[in-house]
Amino acid sequence: MNYFLYQLQFNTAVHFGGSESALSLYHSEDHFRADTLFSALCHTALQLDGESGLNRLLELARKGELLLSDAMPWKEEQYYLPKPIFSPDAAPELPGEKRKLLKKLAWIPAVRFEDYCMAVKTGVLLEMEPVRFGFFSDVTKAAVPEFSDAMPYQVGLYRFHHGCGLWFLAACPDDRDSDWLSSLICALGLTGIGGKVSAGYGKYTVSDQIYLNEFFDTQTDWLYTA
Repeated sequence: MNYFLYQLQFNTAVHFGGSESALSLYHSEDHFRADTLFSALCHTALQLDGESGLNRLLELARKGELLLSDAMPWKEEQYYLPKPIFSPDAAPELPGEKRKLLKKLAWIPAVRFEDYCMAVKTGVLLEMEPVRFGFFSDVTKAAVPEFSDAMPYQVGLYRFHHGCGLWFLAACPDDRDSDWLSSLICALGLTGIGGKVSAGYGKYTVSDQIYLNEFFDTQTDWLYTA
């Protein structure tokens, strides 16, 4: 299997509505899920290659020859993973301020992931503070129905700081399919991913594409092994 890491640099604000919320238009998450990515790639394949392209992508997924992860944040040279949720073997005695910081911690640097898991299991305090990758905001839009007054509504957005963005993993066993998938991912950046792309949100460029099978540092070595 060929494993690739795609690093995305967003040129616009994004809107990633939460599927568990009935008010997903009014709120945005700071990352997208694998099903959102797959749906967007299907739409891109249909636009670029017609039904044959869509069927090709669907068949790869059915045969397990296309694997995609959720998106996760990166900052500068560091990739982050979601904080694992499990019960520790020994509950650490933490002061209130430290306990609040750990509760707010959502993402763990990949290079410190094993250290964090070991600290939680043993109850040993690990110094780690939440990292901000961007900020939430909202914008007012207006729907203009025919023969009716304009109806304002709010759209939740997320804007990444400079030097931050999202990354995800993809895997294909065949080089030809991997190259084709890369072309779809790059093309998707021109139209955008997430909600309200017709308003110009969710556009990105692929700032880096790493072939993890040929890892080159501690971080990519750990990601490939994991």
